[in-house]
Amino acid sequence: MKHILQEYDFKIQPTFTGVVMKGIIQAIPTKMHQAIQGDRIWFQQHPQAIIRFRAVDPGEFAELLAAGEKPPIFRPSTCRANSRLNWVAVVNLIRLADSDHFSSEESTLRLRICIPAIRTTKRQKLVEKELLSAVATELLDIFMVSSSSNAA
Repeated sequence: MKHILQEYDFKIQPTFTGVVMKGIIQAIPTKMHQAIQGDRIWFQQHPQAIIRFRAVDPGEFAELLAAGEKPPIFRPSTCRANSRLNWVAVVNLIRLADSDHFSSEESTLRLRICIPAIRTTKRQKLVEKELLSAVATELLDIFMVSSSSNAA
Protein backbone atom coordinates (compact mmCIF):
# COMPACT_ATOMS: atom_id res chain seq x y z
CA MET A 1 0.00 0.00 0.00
CA LYS A 2 1.29 3.47 -0.91
CA HIS A 3 1.85 6.11 1.79
CA ILE A 4 0.39 9.44 0.67
CA LEU A 5 2.65 11.60 2.80
CA GLN A 6 5.79 10.00 1.42
CA GLU A 7 4.65 10.79 -2.13
CA TYR A 8 4.86 14.35 -3.34
CA ASP A 9 2.87 13.90 -6.54
CA PHE A 10 -0.66 14.81 -5.50
CA LYS A 11 -2.09 14.29 -9.01
CA ILE A 12 -2.56 10.60 -8.31
CA GLN A 13 -5.00 8.63 -10.47
CA PRO A 14 -7.22 6.89 -9.58
CA THR A 15 -8.52 8.99 -6.72
CA PHE A 16 -7.25 7.93 -3.31
CA THR A 17 -9.01 7.91 0.02
CA GLY A 18 -6.78 8.65 3.00
CA VAL A 19 -7.19 6.56 6.11
CA VAL A 20 -5.29 7.00 9.36
CA MET A 21 -3.89 3.67 10.51
CA LYS A 22 -1.37 3.32 13.32
CA GLY A 23 -0.32 6.95 12.96
CA ILE A 24 0.25 6.78 9.20
CA ILE A 25 -2.06 8.14 6.53
CA GLN A 26 -2.34 5.43 3.93
CA ALA A 27 -3.90 5.49 0.50
CA ILE A 28 -6.63 3.18 -0.68
CA PRO A 29 -7.52 3.39 -4.39
CA THR A 30 -11.21 4.04 -5.00
CA LYS A 31 -13.49 4.73 -7.91
CA MET A 32 -14.49 8.36 -8.24
CA HIS A 33 -17.53 8.47 -5.98
CA GLN A 34 -20.10 11.20 -6.54
CA ALA A 35 -19.34 12.59 -3.05
CA ILE A 36 -15.69 13.06 -4.02
CA GLN A 37 -16.72 14.84 -7.22
CA GLY A 38 -19.10 17.01 -5.19
CA ASP A 39 -16.30 17.89 -2.77
CA ARG A 40 -13.99 18.81 -5.64
CA ILE A 41 -16.60 21.16 -7.13
CA TRP A 42 -17.44 22.66 -3.72
CA PHE A 43 -13.78 23.44 -2.95
CA GLN A 44 -13.34 24.97 -6.41
CA GLN A 45 -16.31 27.22 -5.69
CA HIS A 46 -15.01 28.08 -2.18
CA PRO A 47 -11.29 28.82 -2.74
CA GLN A 48 -10.68 30.04 0.83
CA ALA A 49 -12.38 27.12 2.62
CA ILE A 50 -10.32 24.49 4.42
CA ILE A 51 -13.18 22.31 5.73
CA ARG A 52 -16.51 21.31 4.26
CA PHE A 53 -19.24 19.83 6.47
CA ARG A 54 -21.89 17.68 4.79
CA ALA A 55 -24.06 14.60 5.24
CA VAL A 56 -22.52 11.21 4.45
CA ASP A 57 -23.39 10.10 0.94
CA PRO A 58 -24.82 6.55 0.73
CA GLY A 59 -22.06 4.10 -0.18
CA GLU A 60 -19.36 6.75 0.20
CA PHE A 61 -17.12 4.52 2.31
CA ALA A 62 -18.20 1.17 0.79
CA GLU A 63 -14.85 0.41 -0.88
CA LEU A 64 -12.94 1.36 2.24
CA LEU A 65 -15.11 -0.95 4.33
CA ALA A 66 -14.82 -3.70 1.70
CA ALA A 67 -11.02 -3.43 2.02
CA GLY A 68 -11.40 -4.18 5.74
CA GLU A 69 -10.67 -0.62 6.85
CA LYS A 70 -12.75 1.83 8.81
CA PRO A 71 -13.11 5.49 7.88
CA PRO A 72 -11.42 7.94 10.24
CA ILE A 73 -13.73 9.46 12.85
CA PHE A 74 -13.72 12.62 14.92
CA ARG A 75 -16.02 13.37 17.84
CA PRO A 76 -15.90 17.05 18.79
CA SER A 77 -15.78 17.78 22.51
CA THR A 78 -19.23 19.40 22.24
CA CYS A 79 -20.88 16.16 21.03
CA ARG A 80 -22.10 13.20 23.02
CA ALA A 81 -20.00 10.03 22.87
CA ASN A 82 -22.91 8.05 21.43
CA SER A 83 -23.93 10.53 18.69
CA ARG A 84 -24.39 8.99 15.26
CA LEU A 85 -21.56 9.60 12.79
CA ASN A 86 -23.75 10.51 9.83
CA TRP A 87 -21.87 13.56 8.55
CA VAL A 88 -18.45 14.05 6.97
CA ALA A 89 -15.87 16.75 7.53
CA VAL A 90 -13.76 17.07 4.37
CA VAL A 91 -10.39 18.66 5.18
CA ASN A 92 -8.36 20.14 2.33
CA LEU A 93 -4.84 19.34 3.52
CA ILE A 94 -3.10 21.46 0.86
CA ARG A 95 -4.97 24.53 2.05
CA LEU A 96 -4.37 23.59 5.68
CA ALA A 97 -0.64 23.53 4.94
CA ASP A 98 -1.01 26.95 3.27
CA SER A 99 1.65 25.88 0.82
CA ASP A 100 2.77 28.06 -2.08
CA HIS A 101 4.43 24.99 -3.62
CA PHE A 102 1.13 23.64 -4.93
CA SER A 103 -1.33 25.27 -7.26
CA SER A 104 -4.75 25.04 -5.61
CA GLU A 105 -6.31 24.25 -8.99
CA GLU A 106 -3.94 21.39 -9.79
CA SER A 107 -3.11 19.75 -6.47
CA THR A 108 -5.55 18.44 -3.94
CA LEU A 109 -5.29 16.16 -0.97
CA ARG A 110 -8.42 15.85 1.09
CA LEU A 111 -9.15 13.83 4.19
CA ARG A 112 -12.75 12.72 4.74
CA ILE A 113 -13.60 12.17 8.41
CA CYS A 114 -16.87 10.82 9.81
CA ILE A 115 -18.39 13.15 12.41
CA PRO A 116 -21.73 13.73 14.14
CA ALA A 117 -24.10 16.17 12.41
CA ILE A 118 -23.00 19.78 12.89
CA ARG A 119 -25.89 21.78 11.47
CA THR A 120 -25.41 25.38 12.59
CA THR A 121 -22.73 27.71 11.23
CA LYS A 122 -21.80 28.75 14.76
CA ARG A 123 -21.16 25.14 15.85
CA GLN A 124 -19.35 24.41 12.59
CA LYS A 125 -16.91 27.25 13.30
CA LEU A 126 -16.21 25.86 16.78
CA VAL A 127 -15.77 22.31 15.50
CA GLU A 128 -13.60 23.56 12.63
CA LYS A 129 -11.05 25.01 15.05
CA GLU A 130 -10.99 21.84 17.14
CA LEU A 131 -10.75 19.56 14.10
CA LEU A 132 -8.01 21.59 12.40
CA SER A 133 -5.99 21.52 15.59
CA ALA A 134 -6.39 17.73 15.89
CA VAL A 135 -5.47 17.10 12.23
CA ALA A 136 -2.48 19.46 12.35
CA THR A 137 -1.23 17.85 15.56
CA GLU A 138 -1.49 14.36 14.11
CA LEU A 139 0.26 15.38 10.88
CA LEU A 140 3.09 17.01 12.84
CA ASP A 141 3.42 13.85 14.96
CA ILE A 142 3.64 11.76 11.78
CA PHE A 143 6.31 14.03 10.31
CA MET A 144 8.29 14.02 13.57
CA VAL A 145 8.26 10.21 13.75
CA SER A 146 9.19 10.01 10.06
CA SER A 147 12.00 12.54 10.49
CA SER A 148 13.43 10.83 13.56
CA SER A 149 13.34 7.37 11.95
CA ASN A 150 15.04 8.74 8.80
CA ALA A 151 17.77 10.36 10.91
CA ALA A 152 18.52 7.11 12.75
